[in-house]
Amino acid sequence: MALGPDGKPYKTRADVDMARESQAQAFAKRRAALAAKKQLGKGGVEAARLAVLAPNIPVTSLEKTNKLAWALTYLSHRFGPREKLLTYEGTGQSGIHIMADTGTVALYGDWASGTLAAAQVAARIREHRPEHTIHMGDIYFVGDEDEARENFLGEDVPGSPWQAVAFPRGSQRSFALNGNHEMYARGRGYFRRVLPALDQQASFFALQNDHWRIIGLDSGYHSISWPFWELLFRPDCHLPDAVVNWLKELVTKPRPGDPKEPRGTIILTHHQPFSFYEPGFPRLMEQIGAVLGGPVLWFWGHEHWLSVYAPVERAGLEIHGRCIGHGGMPCEPPGQKRDPSCPILLEDHRILDTGAQVVLWPNGYAMLGFDGPELRVDYRDAEGTLVAHEGWTLREGKIVMTEAPVADADGVGPPL
Repeated sequence: MALGPDGKPYKTRADVDMARESQAQAFAKRRAALAAKKQLGKGGVEAARLAVLAPNIPVTSLEKTNKLAWALTYLSHRFGPREKLLTYEGTGQSGIHIMADTGTVALYGDWASGTLAAAQVAARIREHRPEHTIHMGDIYFVGDEDEARENFLGEDVPGSPWQAVAFPRGSQRSFALNGNHEMYARGRGYFRRVLPALDQQASFFALQNDHWRIIGLDSGYHSISWPFWELLFRPDCHLPDAVVNWLKELVTKPRPGDPKEPRGTIILTHHQPFSFYEPGFPRLMEQIGAVLGGPVLWFWGHEHWLSVYAPVERAGLEIHGRCIGHGGMPCEPPGQKRDPSCPILLEDHRILDTGAQVVLWPNGYAMLGFDGPELRVDYRDAEGTLVAHEGWTLREGKIVMTEAPVADADGVGPPL
């Protein structure tokens, strides 16, 4: 198993690393791993030994089979008031940030998991040297302060057996959206650790130049309701009123002295407005459509795979949807539920060679390359391989596709 630069292993899934073992062998390894974890704080475990045992330490963020540990982790953080939603009111800030007309923005979703794939994606993004980077949300597993430190900020957490993984910083600025996993710990890690580290005042923002405007919105804050009830009856993930009001007053209205309205619009949320495979969150479309209207390029995470959608008209919007929630978590292929009303043009359904029986799809990220009114979007995997790309331009303030999504790797295409 690979060790990180600190001599610690990355988080992994036990069902990947323990494949082809008998139940007795797996149980014995797990007992030895738990014993080693207890000794870690006493300095009694060497890095090489830990690397062998680490895949067998229960990692609630990456194991579906360990439901008891998952429930205990969830319950230990879930009760109590959520963090106050931070806004721009009274701060002297608008939440609107300026980027050059020419430059790159990296988008990566569901990344903060501490896996080797997360480290690889971060390394590939750094190689592009983007001016701006944006995490699309979800710090695993519950986004508490220690997980925010270890899995996002890359800080070593005393007593942890795992390699810390740092997010890829942009040369000018980085941003992070709020997701449902951050809110399982009531937003404490996100609002107390992540936002201050990024010098980001609020969980929503705009990044714009003379031609394009990227709007990051908080669909995570209302992704929780009552503990456990929210897991059975999912919330609608609607935008907080303060976010909608900000969108109306500061983003969509022309600003004095700004002759470049309207700009091409790119929407970022953690949650999907619709999906071919899973239920969508239509309230998001209704709220945003009531303010914006017209064609938008909409990126989201939450679902752990890459999907490039055909245009969908909903709530007064012409949505060109892009799911990029494959930044770091193991990408399990989706189930059989399919909605023909929102068809997928391309997805990356190549199967990774894990050496195990579990089937996983590749991790990856998206690179947005701006050149005046022109935009090229490249989709790359954790190895940096170009998976697919597309081209856009602006005409009378509206986005127009100049190059339809093209598959650049074998095994990428419409759903099978």
